[in-house]
Amino acid sequence: MAMNPGIRHNESVFLRLLVLLILLAVLPCAIISYIIYGMARDRQLTQSAVLLGSLSADRELATRLLIQRRRDELGFLVGDPETVRLARELSGRAGSSSDKPLEQMVQRSEFFVGLSVMDMATGRSRTAGTFPQEIMERLALEMKQKQEKSFVRAEALPGGARALLFGQSIREEGSGRGEILLGLSRLDIFDDLFEDTSMLGATGESFLTDSRGIALTALRYSSHEKMSHPIDASAMLDCLAGNSKSFVITPDYVGVPTAMSYRPVQSYGGCIMVHMRASEIMAPSKAMRNMVVAIVATTITAIAAMAFLVIRKLTRMDKERNRMQEDLAEHVRRAEAMVAERTRMNKALEERTEELEAANKELEAFSYSAAHDLRAPLRSIESFAQILAKRYSARLDEDGKDFLNIIRDSSKKMRRLIDELLELSKAGRHEINHQEIDMGELARSVIQEITVAPESRTEFNVKTLPPALAERVLIRQVFLNLLSNAVKFTRPVENAVIEVGGESKGNENIYYVRDNGVGFDPKYLNKIFGVFQRLHNSAEFEGTGVGLAIVQRVIQRHGGRVWAEGKVNEGATFYFTIPKEPIIVVQRTGSEQEKI
Repeated sequence: MAMNPGIRHNESVFLRLLVLLILLAVLPCAIISYIIYGMARDRQLTQSAVLLGSLSADRELATRLLIQRRRDELGFLVGDPETVRLARELSGRAGSSSDKPLEQMVQRSEFFVGLSVMDMATGRSRTAGTFPQEIMERLALEMKQKQEKSFVRAEALPGGARALLFGQSIREEGSGRGEILLGLSRLDIFDDLFEDTSMLGATGESFLTDSRGIALTALRYSSHEKMSHPIDASAMLDCLAGNSKSFVITPDYVGVPTAMSYRPVQSYGGCIMVHMRASEIMAPSKAMRNMVVAIVATTITAIAAMAFLVIRKLTRMDKERNRMQEDLAEHVRRAEAMVAERTRMNKALEERTEELEAANKELEAFSYSAAHDLRAPLRSIESFAQILAKRYSARLDEDGKDFLNIIRDSSKKMRRLIDELLELSKAGRHEINHQEIDMGELARSVIQEITVAPESRTEFNVKTLPPALAERVLIRQVFLNLLSNAVKFTRPVENAVIEVGGESKGNENIYYVRDNGVGFDPKYLNKIFGVFQRLHNSAEFEGTGVGLAIVQRVIQRHGGRVWAEGKVNEGATFYFTIPKEPIIVVQRTGSEQEKI
């Protein structure tokens, strides 16, 4: 038999409203989650830029100081009378003598493993310590051509090792000739500086190159034997051109996308490179993105399950209505045919008519409720689930009841999550109107508002609290979140005690909420104020992991600080401060703030 046109119309309206429900439930959740993901990504990039930039600047300064110390010592040795005497001997202005003074200089030197005095005109030299002959021969030829008076450059030693060569002219009054003092220093002076990757994560590195782009210190992803040729990465070429960057993401010397900071060493001509793989920097942001996808997928799944159950129930109601209409028609025909039973049939007809009217009213009430409550999608899910549990529980089998409980639990969790996400967003936009607040009275009013079971033995102790200049609505939310957490995590404790206290110290007031509940592991302290961060199993303690993030945002907007202390099974204490003089923190970008 064909379905009643009115029933088809109601079903069509319901399906349209269901589509609207899906849009209203999924889109806000997706938008809010994406905003949070973007803020986390921007904050991570900003922190990485500051870290890499400061490390490259520090290591460039340390490198220049190390080089300058060796130049200073070479300058001191240039003025030594023994150095001048050796220079005069090489130029033929004095008789020959022993090289022992030069050897003594090498032994006394803190920095040089070899010293040499060379006549740039003739190429003749006197050496002591470690000074390979091939270097001297190459220098003799170059000095005749360039006549450099002072220089620092890298040289290759026999066996592939590299060293720094320092040169400074020997000036003797009245002499027009040119002699130069050469000092050879090993590159292990930079090992401690550039091998320290403690602040660069699992993939970071830093290294020094010479003026041709050849690495002078160890490379994490290659060896000196493999990198004896210049590094031709674009960042290196830019650095050798005299440019510096605090933060840039570009392929490194092995072609992997890397976040890096680089600076030229002005007194030397080489470059300082500080690297960290982009994959490591972006890992927290990728985790946040995956969480956004999971939230949206969970929402769609919950709504789809609700839609399936509601549509199935609506179909059963339509069939029941059709059956009741058929029964009514049958009774009317019997009443016309059987005059003798008219009284009984009329009574039955009235009963059936009343049943039909009741069914119509129930269907109309259901349609009105759906149309009205869909303006608040998650409240609609809870309302439909409540209607089904109350009116049709007897008609549902065990699977149906389980599905209904899943829908109700999921909708409550989703509503609580979206409410707290919206509270987190409002905490960053709410206009701050500073007024004097009686913090003790505010804490006590929040305690009265919190629902505590009559049999609970929780003891609240509110100490004398200094007044604060702050936005009352936001500070009330701080107390509400902290006290609610304290009540929740002291439920397993037989004699629970929650204390609220504070003191005035310096230019700020310090407040705290302390409990003797289950506490937390201090090694997770850096996660406790993060969004969606939970340190306890959701099966034991309900929650979404947003409440403490709201507390942190509110206090930071007032220019204060927030921190926590605790141990497992020894309770926890949450502190926050409010400046005595009003400070408004204005949100500018995902990671920048300005204090007024």
